[in-house]
Amino acid sequence: MAESPKYSVSDFIAVANHALDYTFPDCVVYGEVANFNVNQNRWIFFDLKDQESVINCFMVASSLRIPIENISAVLLGVEATTSAARSASEVSIS
Repeated sequence: MAESPKYSVSDFIAVANHALDYTFPDCVVYGEVANFNVNQNRWIFFDLKDQESVINCFMVASSLRIPIENISAVLLGVEATTSAARSASEVSIS
């Protein structure tokens, strides 16, 4: 059996981002908005969920075109990336 590749954290994030960019260059995700939070009037954090899964989302407040906190379901154009500063994946909303 071949040995699994070994990556540093930074290399793994670079490889994962490349794979996400290639696999999902442009997509729309829909779901229910939960845990909506605005931080310092600049950063918006919320969860997008369905009955089985949750995606932690982030966006810049100046990008917000509609008041998301009052919407039970939403369609979002997304850019899926991993973050070097965190151990989890996150979704940036465009």
